[in-house]
Formats: sequence, structure tokens, C-alpha cells
Amino acid sequence: MGIGTNGVGSHTAGSEGPGWIVFWNLLALNFLALLAILPVAFTSTEPIALGTLAVDAAVGMLLTGIAIFCGLSLGRRVGHGEPHLRAWLTGGPGTVRWSQASLSQALGLGIGVGVLAGTALWMMSSYGLLRADPWPEVRKFPWKEVLLSLSAGIREETLFRLGGMTLLVWTGMKLSGQSQPGPRTIWVANLLAAFLFGLAHLPAAAALVPLTGAIIAAVLILNVGAGLVFGWLYWRYGILLSMASHICADLVLHILVPLVVRSIGGGGSAAP
Repeated sequence: MGIGTNGVGSHTAGSEGPGWIVFWNLLALNFLALLAILPVAFTSTEPIALGTLAVDAAVGMLLTGIAIFCGLSLGRRVGHGEPHLRAWLTGGPGTVRWSQASLSQALGLGIGVGVLAGTALWMMSSYGLLRADPWPEVRKFPWKEVLLSLSAGIREETLFRLGGMTLLVWTGMKLSGQSQPGPRTIWVANLLAAFLFGLAHLPAAAALVPLTGAIIAAVLILNVGAGLVFGWLYWRYGILLSMASHICADLVLHILVPLVVRSIGGGGSAAP
């Protein structure tokens, strides 16, 4: 299965423009994802300045709006542009229909990513490579992990796949003089977007362990691998299924794996 065949990526580019119905719906979805983390923020043990929180939220929504606009506008120029999502929201004809098979594939890949990442994190904790419990609140406050997983899956896919990967595909197409991006251009863009996705997770890793070369490599390998999976799903099926897969991966990583590990007494040396 090629990344640009038999899916969204094979859609013929149509008229340019973001498609405002799709734009506002995706922006609203991201706003809800932003609201989802507010209960987590307000129940944090660390003090939160409301002014800082408001500024961060405003900047986040601005960046999200830019990512959606670029993803939809440039997407139509590279043969993507969410044609099936446009068709679903507007009732018009679409070249791609979601199916039970595509949803099952997205969720199955998400589960696999979550299990692999969770197993790696558990092993790092077991060998004393982490200075803190990687899952400190999952027993007491599992609802926090649910909200964070939902928020991250929606917002990160919007930024790194819809915005970032699409921009990189368009840039690669222009630099190579192509009228439509080939598989190599798409995969290079997917890899670059996944690498940026991995870099964005280093601050969270720094809260658990000193960022040695080995730890940085582990974080990048795990997140770049996950990003490649989500990018493939995005280009083949669209942003909603990459979001679904990402959310599923985070739920497995942050809830299912730690509950299983602790039920068998394998919390690792970093566990309380």
C-alpha cells in the first residue's frame, strides 16, 4: 500500500482555498480539545497564573488556525485537502469514504504504537533509567490521562500532520518541480514532520530523566516511529483517522499499560 495511492493522497487537486466549513469545524474541534485540558490544569498541584494560561491558549489557537488554513489550502494544491471530510460536512460527492476496515486499521495501529511505547517506558523505568514514576497519577486520576490523550491526539495531529506535513509536501513538490508530489516527496515530508513531532516531546522527557544522548535517541526513535504511522494514516485516510489513531495510542500508553504493569507488580524502580 503506497502512501499516495488508493486513498486521500490520490485525490486530484481541485480549486484552491481552505474550505471554510471544514476550517471552522476543525478549529472548533481544536478549541474543545484545548478546553479539555483546563480541568487538568486547575487541579494541578503547581500554581497556575490565569494570565499566562490565557496567553498560552490564545497563542495555541492562533498557531492551530494557521496550521488548519495551510493544511487545507496547500493540501488542495498537492492532491489532498481532506476531500472526504469536505464531502462529509457539505454533503457533496467525495472520492474517499471511511470504512470499518480503515477505522479498524487506524485504531489497531494506534494500539500497537501505544503498547510498544508503553513497553519501552516500562523497561526504562525497570532498569532505573527514569528518576520519577512515568505514570504518577493514573491510579488516582485516570480521567486526567483521558482528557490529555484526547487533547493531544487532536491538537498535535492538527499541527504536525495537517499543518506541518502538508506544508512540507508542498515545499518538496515546489523544490523538485513536480506538478503532483510523488511517494518519495511524501515520505520525506512525513519523516521530517515526525522528527519535529519527536523533538516536541523532549521537554516532557526532561521532566522524567536527564537528557543524555541515549535518552534523547530513545525519545526520538519512539516518537518519530509513531509520527510516521500517524503521517501515513493522515495522507491515506485523512486527519480524523490519524487523530483517532493518536488518541488510541495515548490511551493505551498512559492508562492501559501502566494499569497492567502495576497489576502485575512491575512498576519499576522509579515507582513510588
